[in-house]
Amino acid sequence: MRQSESEKDACLTFNKLMCMIPKLDRELAVVLSKKLSEQFNFVFIDLSDIHGTIQQLSKGTLLSVTDGIFKSQTENVRKDIAACSQTYKNLPGLLNLQPDKWMDARNDVLSCAVNALADNNTKLVQKSVAMDQLYSLVQPSYVSPFMFAANLLVYSSGE
Repeated sequence: MRQSESEKDACLTFNKLMCMIPKLDRELAVVLSKKLSEQFNFVFIDLSDIHGTIQQLSKGTLLSVTDGIFKSQTENVRKDIAACSQTYKNLPGLLNLQPDKWMDARNDVLSCAVNALADNNTKLVQKSVAMDQLYSLVQPSYVSPFMFAANLLVYSSGE
């Protein structure tokens, strides 16, 4: 297959641009990323200033990115739910249930979101319950070990 002259020119231009990238300083790289964003609807996030970069995103872009992040985790959460959905039936496991270990074994992205949204005084068990609630949103029939234990306490105190 023969390349057209315009395709060859585009490849040469691209090659020149790629060779120039190491020579860019930060200021020029920011200008280039803004131009690419405008031209191709890209989102660039400066990892050295992630909070500042995110604050500059439009509400629509921020919502699209957030939606994309969480939708990309849905299948992983479903797999984790399948792996831990029967843990409430294991009495020795319930007796030894530790919120920190349980949270560490859950989806990293959702765990990060819960930790980021939590106040500094939020107890680990509260974070675990919040994570349980997120898992229940993905699969409403999910029975978490924390909610099961809480229901057992309520049930046993009613007698």
